[in-house]
Parts: sequence; structure tokens; C-alpha cells
Amino acid sequence: MFSVLIELIPLSIMEGLILSLPAMGIMVSFRLFNTPDLTPDGTFTLGACITAVLVSLGAPLPLVFLIVALSCGLVGAFNRFISYSLNIHPLLAGIIVLTMLFSVYFRIMGTSNIALFEYNMLFAKTDEYFGNYAIALAACLMTFTGLHLYFKTNSGLVFRAMGQTPELGKGYGFSHLKFSLLAGTLTSTLTGISGSLMAQSQEFVDVNMGIGILVQALASMMIGEVIIGAHTLFRQLLAPAIGALIYQFIASFIISLGLPSTDLKLMTGVIVITVIGLRRYTGRD
Repeated sequence: MFSVLIELIPLSIMEGLILSLPAMGIMVSFRLFNTPDLTPDGTFTLGACITAVLVSLGAPLPLVFLIVALSCGLVGAFNRFISYSLNIHPLLAGIIVLTMLFSVYFRIMGTSNIALFEYNMLFAKTDEYFGNYAIALAACLMTFTGLHLYFKTNSGLVFRAMGQTPELGKGYGFSHLKFSLLAGTLTSTLTGISGSLMAQSQEFVDVNMGIGILVQALASMMIGEVIIGAHTLFRQLLAPAIGALIYQFIASFIISLGLPSTDLKLMTGVIVITVIGLRRYTGRD
């Protein structure tokens, strides 16, 4: 068991760093803007699908990331726009967008999966190359730093105020729609870039690869909050990143016990329920 767990540690670190991006993005929507958002399950896969097609066509990686960011950001903004303008509950709007995206994946790729083994991408082909972890860590740190710097600006302060007390913000003449669109864009952009990084790391893309990303990111966020708290902006942003790493180690431990990989979704739900219980009984709700 321990030998299997040790072998899985490098993979846990890599995936934890990559999946810290959607965890931080979802924290922005759920915590800072106080709005549930289901689109990460879809934009994660969308980012991966776009990456697979563009890489196979020989597109340069900067262009790949730019197109992924713009496409996924527009999906997030569209979700918030129809929710706000048509007075649709955010959860229902998310379900509608997710349903639409499933057809978009096939339109983009033309098939349900694409292998990328023969293409040179951001990560080296060997798992033992330290540069792979440096790249994933850099993506995590850049996301954390960028969000932290933004939320310290006047616009960021208004964003946080609109999320907690939208009526007060509207009273001062700020547009709730504007910041709602920004929240959706940030969340989906980060999730899409994470999907692109995961596609390049795994060298394989499947239309179902994003299922469960939302729950996994929420579990990561709550695990981090239980461990380091969320009393300051710094801790609010750091918690999902730390939680994503811990979550991956927990998943690796479950696999090392000999449970089939198909049980991971079940265990994800168990982890979320357990963490919610811990939050309640430790007074961190």
C-alpha cells in the first residue's frame, strides 16, 4: 500500500497544482461574490478540447492559452448574463449552459476523445522532469498573486462589497451586472486554463473529463478553509490552493488502499460531507 502511495505522490502534486486554479476560481464565485456557478464542469472540458484541436493543428502555445482564456471567459460571462437579464436562478442557468456545452465539445473535436502523445506541448514527456512541477507551481502562484493584487484595488474592493451586500453597492451607483459578469469570467477563465494544462499534462482529452471538477474544487476549498481558515483575503485565496493539494493526496491514499478508480467520485462526496461536518462542529461555517 505504502509503495503505491509513494509512487502516486508526484502525480498528486502535479494535479493538485493544476486543479488549484479552478478551486481559486470557484472560491471567487462562491465566497467573494456569493453566487453558485456550475459552469466550471463545462469550461474545464472546453479548455481541454480547444487545446487538443489547436495543438494538433500546430498552433503556438501562447495563442492556445489566449483562445482558451477568451472562449471560456465568454462562456462564464454568458452564463451570468442570461441569469441576470432573464432572471434565471444561477443554478438553472448553469445547467442550461452545461447542456449546451456538451454538444460544443463534439463540434470542436469531432469525436469524444483525442490523444496528444505525438505532440510537443508545455510539459516534458517524462514525469521525473522537475520543470513540469515548476510550470504547474508557476501557474498556481501567478493565479494567486494576480487575484490577490486585483482584490486589493478599488475595483476589487467594490467587487467584494457587491458580492456580500449588492443592495449597498447598487445604492452607490455600482452595476451588479458588471461585477457579476466579471465573476463569471474569472471563474470560467481559470477553470478553462486548468483544463488546458491538464490536457497537456495527461496528453489525452475526453469529453467527460470535467465531470466532478466543481465538487472537487468545492471540497478543496473547504478542506483548505478548515485547515488555515478564511478570515483574511490572503487566507481565502490560499485555502483552495492548499486544499487542492491535500485533496489529491487523499485521493491517492484511497487508490493505494486498492479501491477501484471508479470509487473516487463516491469518495469525493464522502470527503465533502465530512468536511462540511467538520466546519459545522468547529464553528467555521
